[in-house]
Amino acid sequence: MHRQLLIAALTLTFSCGLTASAATLTFKYNTSDKTATITGWTGSEPTDELRIPLQSTNPDDGIKYKVTAVAPGVFNDLDKITSVYIRKNIMTIGGCTGNDRISYGVGLANFYNCPNIQFFEVEEGNQYFKNTGIGMLVSADGSILYRVPSDCDTDANGPPPRPYQPRRINHHYKIGRVQRQPHHLDPRHPKRRELHRG
Repeated sequence: MHRQLLIAALTLTFSCGLTASAATLTFKYNTSDKTATITGWTGSEPTDELRIPLQSTNPDDGIKYKVTAVAPGVFNDLDKITSVYIRKNIMTIGGCTGNDRISYGVGLANFYNCPNIQFFEVEEGNQYFKNTGIGMLVSADGSILYRVPSDCDTDANGPPPRPYQPRRINHHYKIGRVQRQPHHLDPRHPKRRELHRG
């Protein structure tokens, strides 16, 4: 049993891609669908590149579980990590599922007050999150901006595109371009001005 726990601890440490002095991640395992959620870390604070693992071995049954979620608040207030690598299995971060505008209101609840993150990278094949060319973390469809690295030049590059928002026009909600009023209602139209002068 002690040998099995030792093997599990080594698996957790090295599968995270962290340095030897860095943290060991802790997990909650769902035995019904064989998925795992990162719930925290122990030991030294994570440093340099933070790599979220693809899978983790459950020490209770020795089976490898897919890591699909990060619990809220696991990776906050970390000033020693410089980049974040998110694997393709990750569906939910802090209760927020990528591409879902309802859960987006919950927020990622991670990577707050991490001033030295320079780049977010998402493994190809992730259906919920992706990174832009300058390292921003966005939804897979590019419509939701989640996190911006500390040195990201957002003025030059801009956030990902957002869908049209409803705008109120003459007490009616319309989407997209504003339609011009008929000339008999538009005071700026020449014919309308002629009517006023007459």
